[in-house]
This record gives sequence, structure tokens and C-alpha cells, in this order.
Amino acid sequence: MKLVIGLALVSLAFGSTFFPTEKDEVDLVSTSQKDQASGRIAVPPPNNLPPIRNGGIVNAAPILNPVASPIVNTGTAGALVGGGASQVFFSPVRINIDQASQLYVPPGTDGRIIVLLKNDGVGDFFLLSGGDDKNFFIQFDYAQIQLGPGQTLAVPGRIRVPHYANNVVSTLTIIVQRRTDNAISRRQVYIRTKSEPGEKWAPWCTIRTVTRCDSYLDESICASRYWNMRAEIQDTEAGLLSVSIKPDGRFLGEDFIIGTNESIAVEQSVSCCTTGVDITAVDVRGNTATCRADQCNLKKKN
Repeated sequence: MKLVIGLALVSLAFGSTFFPTEKDEVDLVSTSQKDQASGRIAVPPPNNLPPIRNGGIVNAAPILNPVASPIVNTGTAGALVGGGASQVFFSPVRINIDQASQLYVPPGTDGRIIVLLKNDGVGDFFLLSGGDDKNFFIQFDYAQIQLGPGQTLAVPGRIRVPHYANNVVSTLTIIVQRRTDNAISRRQVYIRTKSEPGEKWAPWCTIRTVTRCDSYLDESICASRYWNMRAEIQDTEAGLLSVSIKPDGRFLGEDFIIGTNESIAVEQSVSCCTTGVDITAVDVRGNTATCRADQCNLKKKN
């Protein structure tokens, strides 16, 4: 009889569900007095792309910019592309890479990547994760951050390239998920396993299309009309790092793969109250080029 009970207990132990220990669990953080902690989840392996969970934290890293921290760099969200029925809606968080990041990592060494996250939506908590097809990326320093409206935060991450990986290009996918509604932003980055290139040529920028506002430049009616511009940008050596527009705004094509050598089409619809747009392109090495789409110059040419 004792032998049967013992075998039953052993069978139950091997067939039961595993529950993580206290050190492998994390409490969810509440943003409201009415919002209670939602529970705990197990910590995934740090070197793999963690699954996006419904309201969960993907590892035990501390929260960057917690509730008690002041909200910095606040402001209104940048203008969206288009107007009226043709308006285009973007993901809630812009994902860019800081120029200090190491996207050229020699074999057998470690590198750092610094992700810049700008929130164009409402303030919230966001889950941050990443993974690449060659397993060079290790993890971000923080798995969850808090962003206020218009706020930007820099989050570092670690890269490790094995000594045998020479002249390899790995594609890193960065995923940011808003906690309240699970809205997701994605961005891809090329990581190259060789020393930084020595070229000093800036990206090229060419304005391809600028439509006219004609008689809608008057301040009393300009806000109701838009003009469109299209530019092409390319860096064939180090690879393109970032493209920005002033006045600040979002544009079609902003989600290009960082580090690409391909030509990028930049398109934006601009209020006729704004007569010109400056486009600045920066490559991985830090070389910069600026071009301008301008209603005034177009009027003079015509």
C-alpha cells in the first residue's frame, strides 16, 4: 500500500504544472489607485525574442522612468501625414537609434545599441523587447518604460558578436507594445560584424516632387489646404541611420530599416501655412546631408 501511494506521489510531481519561484517572478506595476496588480508571469530566456504578452512584463529588469519620475520633453505630437479623408495614422511610438550606437561590431567583441523611443500618443507604460536572426542581441537594460505624451527616452541594449562571425549582417527587430491596448510599434536595424567603415561621404538627398499651394498661401485659408512633397535619400556606404523633417512631423517612409544602403522615399503632406520643409539625413558614421522642399522656390521657378 505504501509503495502504491509513493508511486502516485511521484507521478503527480512529474505531471504537475511548474510554478516559478519568487525570484523568477515580477509584479505588474499599477498606474492608478484603482488599478490593482494584474498578477505575475515567468521570466523568459534573455537571449531570445520574448513573446508579447497581454499586459505582462517580459523580464525582471527595472522600469525606466517610473511613476514618481518627472515627465520631460513633453509637447504636442508631431503632425501626421495628410489631412481630411487622406490622413494616415502611425504607430503610437517612434523608434529611432541614437548616433552613439555601435551598428558595426568587430567579431569577438561586445557592442551597445541605444534606442530612442518617442511617444506620439497618450501617456502609458510600454513593453520593450528585441531579437535578431543571428542571436547577436542580448537584451535591453529595461523591459518596461513609462512615457508621457510627446516624451522621448533613450534605452540602451547589449550586443555580443562571436569571434567566428565575420562579415555577417544580422537583422534586429525591436518591438514596443503599449500596455493598455496592446498597440505595437516595430523597427528593424542592420547589425554588421566588421569594423566601422572609413568613408566620409554624406547621404544624398534629392527632391522629386513638390505640389503647389497656388492661391492658398493666405493666412485666412492656408490651414484648410495641403501640399505634397516627395524626396529620395540614400547612403551606399555606411548605411542610413536617421531621417528627420522640420517643422517636426511624421512622414511616409520613416520606418525604413536602419543601416540600409537602399534608396528611401520620403513623402509628406504639409499645410499650406508652412511654405518649406527641411529634410536631414544622417548615416551610421554621422555624416549629414540636408535638402529643402520649398513653395517659395517653386513659385520663382514657375
